[in-house]
Amino acid sequence: MRCVTCDHRTKVVDSRPSNTSSGFKGQRWIRNLVSWYTQDWVCRRRQCPNCKKVFLTVELPMEDLEKGWSPKD
Repeated sequence: MRCVTCDHRTKVVDSRPSNTSSGFKGQRWIRNLVSWYTQDWVCRRRQCPNCKKVFLTVELPMEDLEKGWSPKD
């Protein structure tokens, strides 16, 4: 993944699945954001070695993306 600031390749600093009770800052916000769609996701904290920017990414399984983005029934 590329840095959103300087476009260098980033490194994964920490990775937590959705079912982890202990998380890092921002994971609760992400859980609230995507839980309406799926409970199966991974939150990764990434850091750019060039500019030191830290940001979070959310990864969903491909089969969830193939179904399309619609609320659960």
